[in-house]
Amino acid sequence: MPIAANVLNRQFNPPAPDLACVSYITCIRAGAGWLYLATVLDLYARKVVDCSMAPSMSASFTRTCWRSAASCAV
Repeated sequence: MPIAANVLNRQFNPPAPDLACVSYITCIRAGAGWLYLATVLDLYARKVVDCSMAPSMSASFTRTCWRSAASCAV
């Protein structure tokens, strides 16, 4: 799989909302297993636009978070 283009190019201060978002996935120890938390942040507002939690990390898990975030306005 080829590396994606760097369209953000380290421009972390967009001039308006909804122009640049970033995401992060972290794992959280919970009881006998792990939970995975994906967050999408709007770089202009510096706020979480959406987040999702799942018992396993998969492409569909992260896609769901991004699709939900895309339907929200900051």
